[in-house]
Amino acid sequence: MISLRHGAGPLVGVVVLSSLAACGSNPNSGRPKQSAAATPETGRSGAFRGKTEIRYPGGVVRIRSVSCAVEKGKIVGLNAPDTDDETTPTPPSFTAADLGENSTATLHVAAGSYVKAGAAGITSARRNGVWTMTLSGTELGSVSTQSDPITVNGTITCGRTITMG
Repeated sequence: MISLRHGAGPLVGVVVLSSLAACGSNPNSGRPKQSAAATPETGRSGAFRGKTEIRYPGGVVRIRSVSCAVEKGKIVGLNAPDTDDETTPTPPSFTAADLGENSTATLHVAAGSYVKAGAAGITSARRNGVWTMTLSGTELGSVSTQSDPITVNGTITCGRTITMG
């Protein structure tokens, strides 16, 4: 992950997102446990549950494959598409972590890559048994020096949820 601000916050997001990618679904393996209510639904198509809709000045990102790591009542790692879903082409892709003032987000679209480290506008909560992350006026800086920052808004619903601790 590329960071626009120095500090430990973005590193925490990278560690959590990396942990999410390595998580198994076997609760006895010593790894974090997947939520039984949000086990991925896969078939021959490889379609995972979840929904991403992020609006930005260049368009809308829609991804129907989302995995999340949850700890202490927040989504501390989110991957869209789900790290286990090999059927979803990238870009686009989105990763994020709700870490309060150290929240992070990275958006990759055909036009470029954008990142945010350490600011407001990213929240997460569990509603009706489903984990959701909300982006509200979240400004992401361009990784390229030739592009201006973009502001994103949207909602991401987790399909596969892994509980950390």
